Amino acid sequence: MARWPRGLTGEAGSLLRAPHQLVDVLPTLLDAAGATYPTHRGEVAVPPAEGRSMLPGLNGADVDAADLFWEHEGNSAVRSGEWKLVRKHAGGWELYAIGSDRAEAHDLAAEHPEVVADLEARYEAWADRCGVIPRETVLALYERRGKGLPPE
Repeated sequence: MARWPRGLTGEAGSLLRAPHQLVDVLPTLLDAAGATYPTHRGEVAVPPAEGRSMLPGLNGADVDAADLFWEHEGNSAVRSGEWKLVRKHAGGWELYAIGSDRAEAHDLAAEHPEVVADLEARYEAWADRCGVIPRETVLALYERRGKGLPPE
């Protein structure tokens, strides 16, 4: 829900249907403030911010859907259009057509291996860009720390 009488020009009570996620909040606030994201802090380069501003959609513009990515404790997912690719940390990828299967009850990975391969490649590119650490690496670091050993 968003309310900003002086800043939002979209129709009151309208619904923004383009999916967004938490990483879109920072670009939205920067956009609303007319601020820019820093490229450096001192002499150190700052990684680019993920996400996109929600203001165009909140102001009534048509907004193209963007891929959404996430990872938590080794569980991974990417959502692109009607497709959602997910995996538990120890399992394989599952593919769902969320437009027609909101409950994610029918895994279509075996029927659409080309979609799985495409979305997996997009996920891996995102994970590399964002520095996602594989779950096994995190667990190994915790184990070493528990034994009083330095990280490798």
